Amino acid sequence: MTSLTRLETPPSITEFMLGALIADGALREPFLGDLAEEFAAQCAQHGTARARRWYRGQAAWSAPHLVVACWWPAPTVRRRRLGALFAGVAGGYLTLLLLHQAAQLMAGLLLTYAGHATGGPAIGGWAFVACSLAAGAGCAVLGGYVAARALTDAPLAAALTLAATCGALAVTGMLVNGGVTPLWYWVGLQLLLLPIGACLGGLVRAREQARQQAQPEGPRRESAGERLTRRLTRSAR
Repeated sequence: MTSLTRLETPPSITEFMLGALIADGALREPFLGDLAEEFAAQCAQHGTARARRWYRGQAAWSAPHLVVACWWPAPTVRRRRLGALFAGVAGGYLTLLLLHQAAQLMAGLLLTYAGHATGGPAIGGWAFVACSLAAGAGCAVLGGYVAARALTDAPLAAALTLAATCGALAVTGMLVNGGVTPLWYWVGLQLLLLPIGACLGGLVRAREQARQQAQPEGPRRESAGERLTRRLTRSAR
């Protein structure tokens, strides 16, 4: 692999996101290394700015394929990885759903109480919409974090799977109940905020996992059982 200068380094955020999508650790370094070499060649031929656009385009084209590869891994790890992916997406969606329902209930109660306390009607309309959207965004981040935490091999792939699930459910719900539920609920919350929040939660978990892996291992802490055994041995002597 050719050495890259500082100006020829691929976009760090894009490279990090690609690495968080590759579930097979044996393929991660070769894949990123080949892209880095081609990026250096693009820099030499067309300049850094155009090379960075090329790199981001390659990342956007590769991302769906990497997520699909995570959905259909090699037979030796298929059962474990698909089980972790399903558990992560299910747990993330339940976290998102339950927390958002609870937040909406609390927002409705607080807005109603505020209206009674001021002597006027219950506050609703855009106040409730804003509270619901804000709560949905926060709950989506937590849901994406939960999903990504379940799949340590490719945390961002699990979060993207949750985001795709939210989008698919939103389209289905819009087709079935589009005339009953307000449009802002489907477009603003289900189609935009929930998928984006889930992806952000996956990025948070991927960054956290990368920092943990980069930290040098310190001395192993003695467990409670080992401490008890040492004390019993010392007292027996």
